[in-house]
Amino acid sequence: MLLLDEETVDHYYSQVQGATHEPKAGGWTYSCDTHVPDFTFLLKEYRGTIPGNLITYGPAVRNGTMCFGGIQPRLSNIPFDIWGEIMFKAQFVVFDGGEHPRLGFAPKSVAKSLVEEDENEDEGEDGEEDEEKPPLSSSSV
Repeated sequence: MLLLDEETVDHYYSQVQGATHEPKAGGWTYSCDTHVPDFTFLLKEYRGTIPGNLITYGPAVRNGTMCFGGIQPRLSNIPFDIWGEIMFKAQFVVFDGGEHPRLGFAPKSVAKSLVEEDENEDEGEDGEEDEEKPPLSSSSV
């Protein structure tokens, strides 16, 4: 879920056919068969995209005809945005908590291609797999 300022959320759902803000459902809903557009965001100089197929959080009602959007307005007393699950499904995120903390982003398609390259490098010149490497840990990033 992304909890963002109301203006951003309202602008996004103005592009979703049939989307309505339903306080009884807890936020923005739309027909589950509605095409949902991608959401593009800027964090400092990074421009990221969350594909529309990841925006739907789930059914808003038991019969599954209306869905609850994964982008919702934050409470008015919260002065910051909350970037949750749908952003992490679309982005590879690295947290560096070192002396100078920082946060890095890359689209998942880039992360996937890096994993594929690493798997290809595991094979030695004779076509057999090299010694298994230990997985990266958060302390080695």
